[in-house]
Amino acid sequence: VTVGSIAVDANVEAVVQVAMVSSRVSSAGGGGEGVAESGGVSDNERLTVFVCALDAAGNAQDLTTAFAVVLGDDTPPAFRIGYPAATDVDAGSFAMLLGLNEPSTAHYWLFEDDGNGGSGGNNPSAAEVAGGGGGPA
Repeated sequence: VTVGSIAVDANVEAVVQVAMVSSRVSSAGGGGEGVAESGGVSDNERLTVFVCALDAAGNAQDLTTAFAVVLGDDTPPAFRIGYPAATDVDAGSFAMLLGLNEPSTAHYWLFEDDGNGGSGGNNPSAAEVAGGGGGPA
């Protein structure tokens, strides 16, 4: 369990950057910015955050508000509309155009078209292509 507090001005969005690296919690700035650090957690770990407020006169909210957070990147990249594509095609070469929604490394296998999608009807999985090798024998 990590606990912390931060002063938040009225009608101003407060930003609290939470870094899951240690067991120290700190917040800074009356303008509504702060940093909280918590015990180390695994990538893609699900957390629930409970928040409530107390004003300067001591009036406290009766209920907490909860929201969920998933740490890390748990969404694979996706091709943008119109990608992948080929351009500048001539008798011996082409340019492959790749457009993705996040920085990524693209892997590819190239097969001569045999009428079955080019791979003898056995299309490789993404894991096979990303794993390297030369494709099926």
